[in-house]
Amino acid sequence: MAKQSVLITGSNSGIGRATAELLAGRGYRVLATMRNLDKGRDLAEAAKKNGWDLTLLSLDVCKDDSVREAFRQAGEVDVLINNAGFEVFGPLEEAKYVEYLDNVRESGWHLLKLTGKGLEMKS
Repeated sequence: MAKQSVLITGSNSGIGRATAELLAGRGYRVLATMRNLDKGRDLAEAAKKNGWDLTLLSLDVCKDDSVREAFRQAGEVDVLINNAGFEVFGPLEEAKYVEYLDNVRESGWHLLKLTGKGLEMKS
């Protein structure tokens, strides 16, 4: 059986990076994506040192062309972990609702639009 391919957005730090390391360590083919590949150098070094099947790909989830190119380079993707986003700083009670909606809209819409064709949504 072939390895499952997992594409993870926002893999340069935090939960995205930890997930990339965990899954690569368990034998998955990991496509670790981030806007700035320089921020993933140490992840690439860890992959090489540990013999992981991990590839860094440039991806800005807010740009259709970037999403298309990343998926073209990735080839077959079995699992998408959409971890990318941006932070809204300050106390939660002072945050503007629209800022949080923008985060969800920007970080998810482009991926859904390009990868969700043919998906049936049910409630």
